[in-house]
Amino acid sequence: MSIWELNSIKAIDKKIWSYVDNWADYRRNYICVRLYIALFFSMTVQALVLLRDGVEISALFSFVLALMYLGAVYFFYIGRLTQAKNITFVVSNILLFFGASLYGRDTSNYLSFLPMLVAVVFIYGKDEMKSMISLMVLTTINFVVLELTDYSLFAYLSDGKINSEYNKWMILTISVVFGFYMLYELVIINRHTEEKLKRFNQNLFRRNEKLKKSNQDLDSFVYRVSHDLRAPLASIIGVINIVKTENDVHKVKGYMKYQEQSVKKLDSLIQDVLDLSRNAKMNIILEPILLKEFIQSCADSFSYMEDFSKIRIIIDIPEELVLYSDARRLKFIVNNLISNAIRYYDPSKAEPSLMICSETQSAEAVSILFDDNGIGIQEEHLEKVFEMFYRGTDRKSGSGLGLFIVKDSIEKINGSITLHSEYMKGTRMLLMVPNARTYFHKRIITPDLNVI
Repeated sequence: MSIWELNSIKAIDKKIWSYVDNWADYRRNYICVRLYIALFFSMTVQALVLLRDGVEISALFSFVLALMYLGAVYFFYIGRLTQAKNITFVVSNILLFFGASLYGRDTSNYLSFLPMLVAVVFIYGKDEMKSMISLMVLTTINFVVLELTDYSLFAYLSDGKINSEYNKWMILTISVVFGFYMLYELVIINRHTEEKLKRFNQNLFRRNEKLKKSNQDLDSFVYRVSHDLRAPLASIIGVINIVKTENDVHKVKGYMKYQEQSVKKLDSLIQDVLDLSRNAKMNIILEPILLKEFIQSCADSFSYMEDFSKIRIIIDIPEELVLYSDARRLKFIVNNLISNAIRYYDPSKAEPSLMICSETQSAEAVSILFDDNGIGIQEEHLEKVFEMFYRGTDRKSGSGLGLFIVKDSIEKINGSITLHSEYMKGTRMLLMVPNARTYFHKRIITPDLNVI
């Protein structure tokens, strides 16, 4: 890689991003590159001015520093970040030490040690503490030695060619401005770090709350499932014991119906538990869904239910409407809502019905409305029906997992569900399902929403 190819600061910045793992380290190196580029040009100009004025030794020092800073920029480009900073600070220390000693206290060259100390603290990150401490010690020792020797450790070369007063104020001004700028950058990095820590703590708090809720749900889940599994099993065992001593065939057939109900209840609970487990573990697979045909297929699958023929199901969705979503999770949702409408229909109404329609369609989302005239849900139950194992009525048996799975499934695909119900009048469930058409080519998204 030729050094002349480093013609773009943005290209260097992009390279730095690939070498560091956090914003603070990037910012330190980002500033360092710009500082070195500025020092390269300023040292070059200073060398030319000093050479014009006949101060050859100082001109040589300035020119060596200029080349060193240019080389350091190249080191940043190839990923030698710490080495670049170490070399520049060590060489700058040595040259500054010689320059301050050769030209004495009056030129005020020693004042450059002050911004160098600030720069050392700023430039080095937490993974470069050894380098930072070493250079702080080196800078401090150089400064102390110069003070103890009254800046005349080497041959004193004051020949009147350097304007000491001008040089003093120039170095002092640069030192103060540079020092304040470094402190400003430290404040910015510290503020950014505090904001990041605050966001991290907030995320940690939310995760802890979610973990607490998960533990509570798990405890409730284990208790309720074990209880709900034992109840039908106990009923089956009771029927078996009765049948053993019963000789009347007609009575035995009646007992078998009770046993069949218990088995169906047990099967329903196991199926709900399996659905809950699948929903938690399945990847999100995006695919085109012909919505009307899809919902019609779900509705037809309930034709075996006892009360299916008693409720009129109307599907008012355009034939050509295609929704790009996760078909398996959408099937969980639709099946549960249709099943509830059939299970909790109102036999007192002249025409029990379920209307399924799509109110809005856009490139971003599709709404699906489930509107039935069943028995509805009493107001005191509305806020709890989406909770695990909560049952809003005792009129029909159920595991209490159905609406919990519905809500969990719709949230997994970044959708939402809205419930409105009046007791003995009916229930409206409005689904807002994201239409992932623009992401269809990505196909699979894992449960933590990473695209495969």
